[in-house]
Amino acid sequence: MYFKCLSDNQYLLIVDNIEINNIDVFDNAELKKFIGKILPKYLKKITNNGFFTLDIYWNNYFGMIFDIKKEKRNNKFNYIDLKIKFHLNSEILYKIDYFNLKELNNIKKQKIFYYKCNYYLKLINPISNNSFIKLMDYSEIIYSNYQDIVHKGIKLYI
Repeated sequence: MYFKCLSDNQYLLIVDNIEINNIDVFDNAELKKFIGKILPKYLKKITNNGFFTLDIYWNNYFGMIFDIKKEKRNNKFNYIDLKIKFHLNSEILYKIDYFNLKELNNIKKQKIFYYKCNYYLKLINPISNNSFIKLMDYSEIIYSNYQDIVHKGIKLYI
């Protein structure tokens, strides 16, 4: 798991596929139990109360991305209120430098998009855990606002 503060009101929690391997994301009860297990310890790092919107992006090859945004509403009570949106089978791209792309020589049969002088990798086949860890080190994750990249970018295959 990876937790990062993006701004005063936005946080990112990344849970890779290795950690959610046994979770059925289509089973509502199992998903609620999983979210209830991991999310509270990270929300306690932020605050003890407040209103949050939580966008969860799920992809079969990646895992889950929790995009946590704190709303600027006054909460007099000592509880956390969540509004959750779940995005199934989300497009998750990896913005990667050309030279780092060459380093990932064991990533085969994947899609690459070239858009505005940048390379974006899209996993369409499973990769090994070691390759996934390298990919996470070398890339920036794009999980929203990817439509222009996918639709207007030049498609390459490796």
